[in-house]
Amino acid sequence: MEGRGIMSAERKQKMEQEIAGVLEALRLSETRRPMDFALQLGYAVYVRLFVEAQSRPGLQQHFPYGGFLMQWTRAEEPMERSQRVWELQYQVKYCASIVEEGHFMENASFTDRGDWAEQISRLVDLAADGCGWHGADDAGEISLREDGQIPEDFGWLLEETIRQICQLGNSGCFLLSRPLMELMTGMADIGGRKRVWNPGCRTGGFLKLLFEKNPQLRLAGSEEEKDFITLARMLRFCFGGGQVELRDGDPLTETGEEQYDLIFANPPVGEVEQELADRFPVSTRKIPLQYLQMMMERLTPQGTALAVVNESVLFRYDAEQKVRSRLVEEMDLQGVLSLPAGALLPYTAAKASLLIFSREKREEGAVWFYEAGPEEKEPPKPEEMSQSRALKDGEMEEILSCWEQREALYQNWKIQLAAASGFNKWENPAPARWEESCWFADWETIRRNDYNLTAGRYKPWQEEEQVPEGESPSRLLLELAAMEKESAAKIQELIEMTKKYE
Repeated sequence: MEGRGIMSAERKQKMEQEIAGVLEALRLSETRRPMDFALQLGYAVYVRLFVEAQSRPGLQQHFPYGGFLMQWTRAEEPMERSQRVWELQYQVKYCASIVEEGHFMENASFTDRGDWAEQISRLVDLAADGCGWHGADDAGEISLREDGQIPEDFGWLLEETIRQICQLGNSGCFLLSRPLMELMTGMADIGGRKRVWNPGCRTGGFLKLLFEKNPQLRLAGSEEEKDFITLARMLRFCFGGGQVELRDGDPLTETGEEQYDLIFANPPVGEVEQELADRFPVSTRKIPLQYLQMMMERLTPQGTALAVVNESVLFRYDAEQKVRSRLVEEMDLQGVLSLPAGALLPYTAAKASLLIFSREKREEGAVWFYEAGPEEKEPPKPEEMSQSRALKDGEMEEILSCWEQREALYQNWKIQLAAASGFNKWENPAPARWEESCWFADWETIRRNDYNLTAGRYKPWQEEEQVPEGESPSRLLLELAAMEKESAAKIQELIEMTKKYE
């Protein structure tokens, strides 16, 4: 999924504004399935590129032979909405009829909404008009590029549209922010790795980032939602990276037994059917807990996994505690990074953490802990619910530095603990003076705490008295706000479904 060409910051800003204006004009924040707009845009992008390939031999390698010429009608050309819809429907249907089996266009069909057709045509024109197909040669003559690259503008248009639709909070597609993905890749020690898997890959953003930084990796992604995997394949087509394997289907039910050197996951929420609760050693219907156990099984002997989980996974009893016990006793749990409250907005206001664990267990060691971002004293305001809480300036570098030096820091922790030990508010051992940003807990200490993995449980100092994990009023309010938002979306969906019976 390698990027093609370079888009200026000014052009990106202009396109961002245009996309935002379109989403607002179409009121997609009130649409039951807003991601359908991104799918329709992807179909139109393919049609436009198909038309362009007819006069650009370098692009023809990306498209099957059509047999006859098609034309693209620009958005500003006078045309009845119904006529524009019919034309795009015909063009999409024709392209769908000639692609190979399994292509993302295979079963494509275009919407009958005239307002969508107009706005999609306008966005596609915007990408085409500034994509740099034309360039001046040494003699000053205008000529066509024949390098066969699909201009980055089309993929960027689709990617940014997906991102902005996700930011509306009603798409059902939960994407990690790019800074968080970059942080995870920085903590993964990719050097020497070969096979990487991203179960629940959504629209493939994580795989795209990995390919950009490490094109030598063998990348695979699995996604259950058909629309999301279709969008991932669209982006792979636009950006390149054909060697990235995209599989449709539930990762939890994959029959293959291939193991991976690295696994990145942001497990979806929800529960499976009761008859599927016993697929892993710890019986549970909770999907995040099944994901963690699946990752344990799919790691190579020297493999490492990184998973973003809801904070409740770290302190609840029952199945959560049993899975945590497996992480500590059967795996090598290396680190817990507590993310800032609101880091996963607008999808959820619940606090989350990043778990890093390997399959090959150390003979002796401890778990590294770090709390990122400022401690939240109150829940975000309503106008902030659509914005993810980013890391503080310079904090990513600080986290990565602490992570890379964790072995030396742990040795220093033990030395200071032996010299002058004390106990924190949870009666867990800590050095009397500790000035580093991270801290540690050995496996025996974690066992005594019922495998509780919240970072604050082992923090060697407290600026002020805090309510125990899981009972913070601000955290409860954050979770309540997220639940109310989800309930409102479901009610709206029911309203839409009942209209057909009126």
